Amino acid sequence: MSMHKVTLLVRHVANGQLVGLYVRAEMELPFVPTVGMQFKQGTSTWLWETDSGELMPSIETVTYDLDDGVFVCLFTVDQPLKASFWTPISRDKLANSSYVPYFQPRN
Repeated sequence: MSMHKVTLLVRHVANGQLVGLYVRAEMELPFVPTVGMQFKQGTSTWLWETDSGELMPSIETVTYDLDDGVFVCLFTVDQPLKASFWTPISRDKLANSSYVPYFQPRN
């Protein structure tokens, strides 16, 4: 079975502003994710857990990075995520983040 490197990238947007990112880098999956697909995990810890419940965002875009050989799936949420599954990137570290070009054009 062929495995594919996939990075899940979540934009946290509040009041129309980018607040931060959540990343799960280079997972190995036996399929290529597609736009509209949703991911779910766990019974004791929810993948999309927030202070007010569970979100269920869908993949907005799938980008294949030719340089790194990885598929990057973009999601957007409007609340902070609580699950330890994610690596958070705060607003003050966005300028140096290699993930921003996946959803914003480079200048």
